[in-house]
Amino acid sequence: MKEVSDNELEKIIGGDSLSAGVVNGIVKIIQTLYDAGTGFGGAIRRMHDDDLCPTK
Repeated sequence: MKEVSDNELEKIIGGDSLSAGVVNGIVKIIQTLYDAGTGFGGAIRRMHDDDLCPTK
């Protein structure tokens, strides 16, 4: 294996980009939080307007 000098090590670039898997995971988390907020907000609105489905 070839030894790499300190000067060459400083010139190495890599490992700082986001992969598609990481971006997809972040988007899924945001989408899940948005959906949960939409459902929770709708439930609050229905309770406030007294528009709940009757239980049988």
